[in-house]
Amino acid sequence: MDARYPPCPFVFELKWRKDFKLEEAFVASKRFLAFEKQLKDECPPDRTPVLVVKRNRGPLFAFVYGVDLRRLGGFYNNRFTILILDTFFRWVEDEVRNCSVLDG
Repeated sequence: MDARYPPCPFVFELKWRKDFKLEEAFVASKRFLAFEKQLKDECPPDRTPVLVVKRNRGPLFAFVYGVDLRRLGGFYNNRFTILILDTFFRWVEDEVRNCSVLDG
């Protein structure tokens, strides 16, 4: 491992639930709040928490906390932005290329 390589600015929590519904995030279901609590409890303050949820025959969703990414077509509700995971990774790639995601 190269110690000069910057640390990842994100902490990921991955969940695969065959019956997950996106609506759970909006109605603050007990299960979604448990996912969110686990993520935030384990995330250092200098990192951005990202909850990734997959359901059967559905896309991978990224819930990016504290970052407004509506310009990428995401939905933002003052807590998190919901994006398709591929969109999140394209944004990260662009930001890393510009070094802005690593500037805090």
